[in-house]
Amino acid sequence: MGQFIFIQSYGDWRQKQYLNWDVYGYYQYLPAFLIYKDAKEFKYVEAIEQQYYICDGRKKYGLIPLEEGGYVLKFSAGMSLAYLPWFSLAHIYTKISNEASDGFSVPYHQAINHGMMIYLLIGFYFLAQLLKQFTSIRNILLILICIYLGTNLFHYSNEENGMSHLMLFSLQSILLYFTWKWHQTQSMKSILIVAVCVGWSSLIRPTEFLTILIPFIWGVYNRETLLQKWNLIKTNFKQFIPAILIVLAFGCVQLFYWKWATGDFFVYSYKNEGNFTFSDPKIWKGLFSFRKGLFIYTPLMLLPFVGLIFTKRNLLPLLLIYLTLVIYVTFCWNPWWYGGSFGMRAMIQHFAILSIPFAYLLNRFFNKKIWRNAIVIICFLFVGLNLFQTWQYNQGIIHWEQMNKKKYFDALFKVK
Repeated sequence: MGQFIFIQSYGDWRQKQYLNWDVYGYYQYLPAFLIYKDAKEFKYVEAIEQQYYICDGRKKYGLIPLEEGGYVLKFSAGMSLAYLPWFSLAHIYTKISNEASDGFSVPYHQAINHGMMIYLLIGFYFLAQLLKQFTSIRNILLILICIYLGTNLFHYSNEENGMSHLMLFSLQSILLYFTWKWHQTQSMKSILIVAVCVGWSSLIRPTEFLTILIPFIWGVYNRETLLQKWNLIKTNFKQFIPAILIVLAFGCVQLFYWKWATGDFFVYSYKNEGNFTFSDPKIWKGLFSFRKGLFIYTPLMLLPFVGLIFTKRNLLPLLLIYLTLVIYVTFCWNPWWYGGSFGMRAMIQHFAILSIPFAYLLNRFFNKKIWRNAIVIICFLFVGLNLFQTWQYNQGIIHWEQMNKKKYFDALFKVK
């Protein structure tokens, strides 16, 4: 659906460049290692930028110069791993067609663009399977429609789907489903998939390591259930050994790259662009600021937070602990607004876990017609607002970084 809307809206879709700016930085592992065999000097990037003008002439975007010469990639390798299957298909296609096999011609852009939509569909599938355990099919359809059309996930699955948010949302959806599945069956397959999701998402964005809390706190709400969880882990401890190794293997991918590129196992490549200030989180700004506030630009997410009131006690501690830590860590980052973006993009992946209290909210009120109609109307209005503001953002009416209260209300109904 997202691809259809995008193609209809943007005319000459074959010329659209998806591998630009941060996506270009995530992607560089693939052409550097697999095509040009030049992952230290990156001599090829000047010719690529001159030909395709991917980053507005910034030939070394995403590359950090080293004192001893050469460069190290700024971004971690997790998204390149996600792009790899689609990159490979595009590369094979260019070998049997007239397209350039340079890693940046049209087939590479389009293959990765469509591949990321496949990841999103997979994420929605597993999220729906999870929600079946908590609510009705009718409610699941409403939740999925709201999450897709009523949040900035819509923008990041259509206009900037190569960014990390879509992939992280899908990985969290899969992790949640197989966490539930493991607690039902204690199958090795489930815990290994959970480990892959934790490791992969952490390789994309290190703060996603917090997702490791989900399987450990799942179902714990008092001393008795804590002891039950401890006994469950002890009983199935042999399953956790390969799971731990999988998580470590993902981390080693990045550590070994840094060691190979710089001689050090740890490299902080954001030192001139941002850092965590754990003593001064900007939580209020992150949630309510007119610059990027989550509840200002994605007000539909207020509903799941209200739904926490009605969430059953077996999952409430997990949601409260996890969301509290996520919000705290997210808004300890400086800059807290996460650069140029539509809305608070750093929270998109957590819409997956927020679908659970959303389900409990619908369970509580959908049995009475008056409340059901009220919630549907609210959801419809929030979806409409999000679609309109997404269009405004793409037209430049909503600025990518410099919004404030006055600019927000000046732009509220503006169409030019």
